[in-house]
Amino acid sequence: MSSLLSAAEVAYFSLTHEDIILLKERNTRATRRVLRLIDKPRYLLATLLLSNTLINIGIVLMLGLFFSHTGLNTWLELLLQGSTAAVLIMFFGELLPKIYGGQHALGVATFAAVPIRLIHVLTLPANLLLVFGSNILQMRSQQMQRAAQQNDTTNNNNNTEQEQRNGSSNPLDVAAYAKQNVQILKSFVNFSSTTVRSAMRMRGDIVGVNVNAPFKEIMQVFKETSYSRLPVYEDNIDHIQGVVYIKDMLAHIDDYNDEWDWHSSSRPVLYVPENKKLDQLLSEFQQKRIHFAVVVDEFGHTGGIITLEDILEELVGDIEDESDEPAEINYQQPDENTYIFNATYGLLDLCELLHLDKDFFKEWEQEVDTLAGLVIIQHGALPPVGTVVQVDNLVFTVLAANERKIEKIQLKIQ
Repeated sequence: MSSLLSAAEVAYFSLTHEDIILLKERNTRATRRVLRLIDKPRYLLATLLLSNTLINIGIVLMLGLFFSHTGLNTWLELLLQGSTAAVLIMFFGELLPKIYGGQHALGVATFAAVPIRLIHVLTLPANLLLVFGSNILQMRSQQMQRAAQQNDTTNNNNNTEQEQRNGSSNPLDVAAYAKQNVQILKSFVNFSSTTVRSAMRMRGDIVGVNVNAPFKEIMQVFKETSYSRLPVYEDNIDHIQGVVYIKDMLAHIDDYNDEWDWHSSSRPVLYVPENKKLDQLLSEFQQKRIHFAVVVDEFGHTGGIITLEDILEELVGDIEDESDEPAEINYQQPDENTYIFNATYGLLDLCELLHLDKDFFKEWEQEVDTLAGLVIIQHGALPPVGTVVQVDNLVFTVLAANERKIEKIQLKIQ
């Protein structure tokens, strides 16, 4: 029962907008139970926390009753009771169920709806007290925050997000942070099966320098991009010869007039296939003490690049520093059935945005990942402005392009 409630706690608060739409479309007795429960999230969370706490206390008491009849020494009895309770509750009652609940949110939420509804009725008085108390604490917390803002706005600007989290007593906030922790756990679980292709930066986003470029030009590229490493290519990006580091260049920044030969500072580059697992690449990065690799496809062409930061972001989410620019708006929606996208918008992101089946673009998933790639492969060549491509009921029109790439694409849903 403890496992079921722990899994349900994560499952209910991991349901996406797409999952909720699916529940409404099914319109069965089971799905209506789920919708009624998530319609009042505070009462749902209070039910889950209260009942799970009572059950865990019951587990400890039952273990105490069991070990009291074993005739063991008192300290040994306490040690066995404590260690057994810790393993049962933390491992089988918390960790494993929460990972499973996050991965199978829809199924767990539907399965657990009946027992949770029954528990909700049985614990209703206590739930009302918990929710009432949490509302009072929340209002008091908000009053204190407003007073602090009025007294010292400067200190308020220095508050970190973590401090705000610690100061929040809203059950929904607690659930949101629990969901974030579950996402990190899921990332760790799936990390060993994630390939380099899913985390790399695509070929079109690579900024490199020609092997024949002068030192001054390379320094200018470093200045404009704020990158710390740049691949060095010969002829084109499919022939990457090495990688240069800004820290190696800075030592010779005053050597413009001497035309210093920067090639001596070019370092060998690591090539990895697209289907290499991220955990294997991370281990290789650690062993070779490097942070940069070139990703090649089955034909030996450059498919993209991957850095240590890209790997870490697969585990913990986006990592931004002071030099990162604000995230670019990837699409606009002039009306209900029309979108204007940046051409690099991902096909999987489009499926999520439009609530399409994840296999909608399965026919092309091995060849392309973005809208630009889809339009090019459907058209058969780099299309000019005005080119129209249709996939099922989706009509794509090229709005902006140059001789090298597509920049803007309009989507109309028929």
